Amino acid sequence: MHSTHHRSSIPVDLTSFGLNGCSGYTSVDVVDLVGSAGGTATARTSIPNNPALAGLVVFHQAMHVAPATVRPLPGALSNAAESTLR
Repeated sequence: MHSTHHRSSIPVDLTSFGLNGCSGYTSVDVVDLVGSAGGTATARTSIPNNPALAGLVVFHQAMHVAPATVRPLPGALSNAAESTLR
């Protein structure tokens, strides 16, 4: 994982944003809203079939909004994941 983004350190402690105990491990370049059913959500992303994208590294992190969560902001974040396009 990278440790900086636009001169900001990553990870970022998100306590000041109401997400006590959560860290932001990625930059927020794209936001996708995904619904869940039965506690499971699936996010799908289309990637063009373009050889120029081979080797591109993409970082992911999910946020779950849960009204029953006892925090100032009702939610929690996942750990981060890294993918390399082939």
